[in-house]
Amino acid sequence: MKRIITALLIGLSTLGITMEYSHLLSNELQNSVYRLHVIANSDESYDQELKLKVRDRVIRAMDNLTDGDDTLEEAKNLSSDNLTYLCSEAIKEVRNNGYEYPVTIKTGRFPFPTKQYGNISLPKGKYEGLKISIGSGKGQNWWCVLYPNLCFVDGVVKMPKDSTEKLKGSMSKEAYSVVKNNATPKYKLKFKVLELFD
Repeated sequence: MKRIITALLIGLSTLGITMEYSHLLSNELQNSVYRLHVIANSDESYDQELKLKVRDRVIRAMDNLTDGDDTLEEAKNLSSDNLTYLCSEAIKEVRNNGYEYPVTIKTGRFPFPTKQYGNISLPKGKYEGLKISIGSGKGQNWWCVLYPNLCFVDGVVKMPKDSTEKLKGSMSKEAYSVVKNNATPKYKLKFKVLELFD
């Protein structure tokens, strides 16, 4: 009986430590990047194509607001302070393509799924970001990272040389190792733990 109780206590202790590790690391990762979420009007091919055009226009508009040396907080503030401009750019793109869909755009903390960006993977969780919904917003989503810039534009990975360094500098060595090396057994397990306890 004592062995069973001891085993249960060890198991609960290990679970508690694992959950605490996951919680701390998830919080760090979720507070180290600023993301973009674009939702299409529908899953029709023309609406999905429009979603990508709006995405590209908004990313370029964000690029126009930055000088390339922005910090994470500056990137968040730039998008928050320029929502009207960013929304007007999105609407212009919708109108230029012959549609009358409304566009809503907001900043906040939103749920994101696990996503791969080149050799970087971010686990699912609630991240701060910019969310754009076109029309009814019932189509497939598109996701990326605005800071550091890991967005795909015009079918190309748009990753300035300093993006990896910015990402590395925005989080602890442990957190960066998890998102960078999650294909290796050691870090793959840690990555799965983050997803499991999110």
